[in-house]
Amino acid sequence: MNISAQALLQQISEIMALISDARMALKDGRVVDLVEVQGQVTDLCSTIHNSPEVENTELASSISTLVEHFDALGQELTDHHKNLSEEIIRKAAFDTDSGHGNN
Repeated sequence: MNISAQALLQQISEIMALISDARMALKDGRVVDLVEVQGQVTDLCSTIHNSPEVENTELASSISTLVEHFDALGQELTDHHKNLSEEIIRKAAFDTDSGHGNN
């Protein structure tokens, strides 16, 4: 498959936009669905794997930035999950202490 570095940069840009949207949704307390991101990343990786002739410094830099965005999203998801878990535990403790438990 012949694909230009510019086309790959466009794919990366689209994925970064999806990641940015997911991060904003998470900050707003909305549900984050990463299925589309996963599909686009799979497609990007396949395209890069099948196009080893494409070499470009800007492409390498963009991939590195993409990984950084994924790392940030991963950390934010971990923090969000931890906060939700702590909130559930606090609520359960409050319900138990105030006699509002499900027992």
